[in-house]
Amino acid sequence: MAQSIQICVHGSPGSGKSMLAAHLHGRIHRRHRSHYHLNVVDASQDVDPDLLLLVYNTISTTHSSFLDILKKLIVLSLPIIIVGTKTDILAQEEPNNYMKTRQAFAWGYDMIYVPVDNISGEGIDELVRRIVDIVSAPAPAQLDIVRCIKQNIEKLVALVLDGIAWCFKLPPPEPIVKHNLDLNSLADDAEISNLVSQPTAQEWDRQLSQRLNTEPSFIAPISAHLITPSLIAKRPSPSEVAAMEYVRQNTSIPTPRVHLSTESWLVMDHIDGAMLYECWNRLSLFMRFRVICTLRLYVKQLHSLKVPDDMDRAGALEDGVLRGVVCAIDEKELRPGSGRRLRQLCEFAFLVGRGETRTLDVHFPFDDCEMDWSLVFNHGDLNPSNIMLAKDSSLWLIDWGFAGFYPAFFETIAMKVVDELLYDVNPESWSWYRWFTAGEVKKSQWRAWVFVRSGLYRF
Repeated sequence: MAQSIQICVHGSPGSGKSMLAAHLHGRIHRRHRSHYHLNVVDASQDVDPDLLLLVYNTISTTHSSFLDILKKLIVLSLPIIIVGTKTDILAQEEPNNYMKTRQAFAWGYDMIYVPVDNISGEGIDELVRRIVDIVSAPAPAQLDIVRCIKQNIEKLVALVLDGIAWCFKLPPPEPIVKHNLDLNSLADDAEISNLVSQPTAQEWDRQLSQRLNTEPSFIAPISAHLITPSLIAKRPSPSEVAAMEYVRQNTSIPTPRVHLSTESWLVMDHIDGAMLYECWNRLSLFMRFRVICTLRLYVKQLHSLKVPDDMDRAGALEDGVLRGVVCAIDEKELRPGSGRRLRQLCEFAFLVGRGETRTLDVHFPFDDCEMDWSLVFNHGDLNPSNIMLAKDSSLWLIDWGFAGFYPAFFETIAMKVVDELLYDVNPESWSWYRWFTAGEVKKSQWRAWVFVRSGLYRF
């Protein structure tokens, strides 16, 4: 016996809702051993619908009339699918805008958008499938033998590489010498600022700028200042403090301890050593190999930290804001929410960025089943200036300001973004090992991500 699904179709006059209702009413959808019978009911009937369809005519529907109807439907607390009509005209004239409309609804309203053509019937089957999937349990995914074999081989290779990395990893750090300054005397911002302005601290700033091959400026100031032989001070970031504490509690990755956080300053351990940026070319090939082995295990630890079930929020640990070189939108403070919403945002941003350049030869990348959007903890800026090789040969990760919960492939993209930006500054051979430490990004995915960053910047 077929399961009946009650549907109510809404829309402004001339939107095509009557034709859509005629397409759907009485339609039977077969899935495996189950049959589903679609029944379109009128809003005036004394029947409780299972799902609502809101028709959006992409040519004539005004945004205000659409929002008026949507507000009335949301209070009913029923699933809603937005159905776009007249898409045959829009798709032929402006294919990028056609796709952008679909993703704009997904991101802006967190709803499914399905385009249909009431004349030819194109898209109706997809709409019916979406209706059935929402009202009933989704159909089980069919087993892909080739894909399963490929995934198992990849897991086996990863295990072998992890074993090699474990054998050649660098030693853990020795205990840091206790700071020689009473922290109670640093509780005042003015005292810390005074230490930062001392000649010894200013000289260290000058030397640091030389080590980084840059000059302090308003645009790129020196962010850390040595205030004692074992302590540095930098401007505070709640997200960085939270990330460092989270990593110290949940991993064995060496990261500086935060001793004091005031309104204007963050005081933490100074790691006595050299940035990979400045010492990489002096290292032997074997030592470089040990460094990347250690870094691979650090990334593995970070990505083993899944977003808590009660949180399910992408972005920085403290406030859920998207930060970092991947998005390049720190000042916009976008908070997508869940991992699913982050994907919707990136899909929309890709189409916005691609439309700005009038480039259509880069395919829509997010249907790739190999892109895992599960949220894991990322450092977000693993470039050679944020990795310290201490004098005891231990490896430290510093500068956690861009850390947060993102898909694992964000880590690789962030590394590649910095490599592209600093191609004439970072050691040339550094990028050769990116695939080993954090995985590699396909060329097509990288080209697509250029448009994502461009689209996010235009929000």
